Amino acid sequence: MDVQVRTAEQCLAGGLDALAQALLIVDTDGVVCHLNRAAARLTGRDAGFARGLRWDEVLCGADRDRPVPGLTPGTQPIVLDGEDTPRELVVTALASGVPGYLLSVSDAEDGLELASNRRQQRLLQVALENGRQGLWEWQPREDTLHFSREWYAMFGHAPGSIRSLLGDLQGLLHPDSVSAGRAALLPMLRGDRDDFEVEHRIRRADGAYIHVLSRGRCVERDADGQALHVVGTHVDITHLKQTEQRLLESRQL
Repeated sequence: MDVQVRTAEQCLAGGLDALAQALLIVDTDGVVCHLNRAAARLTGRDAGFARGLRWDEVLCGADRDRPVPGLTPGTQPIVLDGEDTPRELVVTALASGVPGYLLSVSDAEDGLELASNRRQQRLLQVALENGRQGLWEWQPREDTLHFSREWYAMFGHAPGSIRSLLGDLQGLLHPDSVSAGRAALLPMLRGDRDDFEVEHRIRRADGAYIHVLSRGRCVERDADGQALHVVGTHVDITHLKQTEQRLLESRQL
């Protein structure tokens, strides 16, 4: 695996770790590259142990007497190891510099969880399939930022032109988004938590603002617990926000 693919995978994995939804990244052969913390809790498998195993072995167990679904994009039922009630498995092809698939597992009997996870999966699927997701990594001590090619394509800025949070990216934030972004970042930087999630608006090169769902996870700290390395994703949710606004306006008529 080349350096660019490893970097993209690390950034994507960092963004997924911030989610409550159980998610796995697998390669084109179905071998697990990463499972987020929610998936680790659901399966009872340590992320390091699961890496390198086949996805069906991780989810359904090595000794099973039930057939497992194929690794085909779409939605299908799946019975996890040690369970009898089917859950919902959603498979999405990746298109963010990482060859393979994103797998999502939801409780098919919990209506609220299922609806929430389906909405989240639709966001991820649209972002992945249409390049509406950008990957990033940040070294807070030096305030150095690195973005994927997809991020620069999404915002229209010249590749390599956004190099720092305080010097560059903060100037692209909508004024109404600055305080929310700061409030989301500070607990993660201090070590109160390892991840963050925030919605804000970022200005494109053409001057238009797009709604972004930003998620990140600290993957390295110093001896005092201060964040040294943070990775994550920016997902363009403008279409979703516009749809929600139209629905709200229609209900007020």
